[in-house]
Amino acid sequence: MCVAAGEMELNCGQVPKTSLATGTRLRKDLFCAYDKLTRPVKNHTTTTEVEMSLFVQHIDYQWNDQHLVWDEKKYDSIDYMYVKGDDLWYPDITLFNTGNMNNQIQPFLSKCLVNSNGFVMCVSRNFFESRCRAELTYWPFDTRNCTLKFSSWASTGEQVNLTNNGEIWVRKRKNREWKYVSSKTTANVKKYECCPNDTFPDVTLTFQLERHSSRHVAILIMPAVVFAMITLCSFWMPAVALERITICCMTLVSHVFFLLYLGYMLPGNANQVPLIVLYYRDSMILTTLAVLATVLGRYWTLKTSHPPDLLSSAVNLLMRTGTGKVLLIRELGVK
Repeated sequence: MCVAAGEMELNCGQVPKTSLATGTRLRKDLFCAYDKLTRPVKNHTTTTEVEMSLFVQHIDYQWNDQHLVWDEKKYDSIDYMYVKGDDLWYPDITLFNTGNMNNQIQPFLSKCLVNSNGFVMCVSRNFFESRCRAELTYWPFDTRNCTLKFSSWASTGEQVNLTNNGEIWVRKRKNREWKYVSSKTTANVKKYECCPNDTFPDVTLTFQLERHSSRHVAILIMPAVVFAMITLCSFWMPAVALERITICCMTLVSHVFFLLYLGYMLPGNANQVPLIVLYYRDSMILTTLAVLATVLGRYWTLKTSHPPDLLSSAVNLLMRTGTGKVLLIRELGVK
């Protein structure tokens, strides 16, 4: 039988130990009779304590393997060695709140350090997918609250007790769109109706991200301001000017295109309507009213007959108010 340990294959046949290097002899003695499918305890009633340390780039696991203990004096004072995670017992930790069931810790992606006292520390670099709750009210300056729940897939808390040191180590890297805000980890122990006598521990990581992309300011915010200014400026143009109708119609079409673009950019399962979408919607309605006002104003201005008394009274009243002064219609007379 051959067992892989470290980066080499061990021949577990009859090989004189004197012909082996000390490190190879140590691996041979430890792993030739090692069963990686059995929990690393000599008494099956003993609980395996697994501690998780969460980093943004990787996850560290620590536990004691009672089958990987040796006397340093017999092996030239070797007190540790490196082992591939796929060659020893590895906790079946899985990310539960995901739609991708392949989000399980992969031992073959891990590198482990084994000490002579049986202490094992493994570093796992896995890629996890999870759903984050989106608060889109203030999009594109929104926040995302994400939760990652890790637990053993097939073991109870009496077999594998999963704990955490309560910290997450973050190496802050600049991202063009997202900014790390905060995070916390909690260790929980739960019971379920199916197994009232068993406990199921889990480690839950909760963190918050904030969008800070400057490109959204240039693409969405500034055009909204420009559209509003163009619509207001159109009222300062003569009512009979064709350019006024052209500008208002072009602004209206631009609003439609921007709303289509926003519908393409936003996720379809959003529960909230972003304020920027409501702004563009209301701005489009006001621009539509501006188009109607421009058309009616041009029609009444070019009309030679006397306008209705009700309209004359309304215009006279408007010219005496502050709104009329802003719109610069004080010099207009009623035909």
